[in-house]
Amino acid sequence: MKSFATIQELWDYCERCPLCQANRDVSISIGPEHQIRLLSFTKNQHLLLRCQLFSDKYEYQIDCQDNTFTVSGYELINKSVVPYIYLQSSCSNCVSASTYSHDMLLMNRTKVITDIFLERESFALIDGNTRLSVNVLHTNVNNPRIMISAIFPDQWFHPIDLPLFDLDVSDQVKAVQRIKNLMSFS
Repeated sequence: MKSFATIQELWDYCERCPLCQANRDVSISIGPEHQIRLLSFTKNQHLLLRCQLFSDKYEYQIDCQDNTFTVSGYELINKSVVPYIYLQSSCSNCVSASTYSHDMLLMNRTKVITDIFLERESFALIDGNTRLSVNVLHTNVNNPRIMISAIFPDQWFHPIDLPLFDLDVSDQVKAVQRIKNLMSFS
């Protein structure tokens, strides 16, 4: 998985669109969803999550620089439940790039957040009539993959599964050409 030292680094990565350089919309979720409900969140220097567990409301204040947190208003009754948060982002400008983080664990005893990883990135790359769906899968640290599908108006091609390679998507024409070259050898 693509790891980050801090939640702030992950947030910054998720926020910047590599295709159009615009700021992406970052959202956050908390779980387990069947137990904890996210009412709202704000992100400034800290990340403030307003949550509800059953009828009790409480807040997490997360320091995004050192990955620590405090809980106010309610202490979790069931210490065996380990809450987690995850980030998602999508670009509303180019509508062609998104990210998904791994579940980051909020460790109740130490008040530290662990497992700060990017799980998946998705891009739609277009060059003339060539349209590619690219999914970078960071889920397996020993075997990260890129899944590429060519999309045409009347056809959808089975994905090509490749080992992770360095792909600069800031220039879509060059990225599409590189992928077409790799696809011709697959």
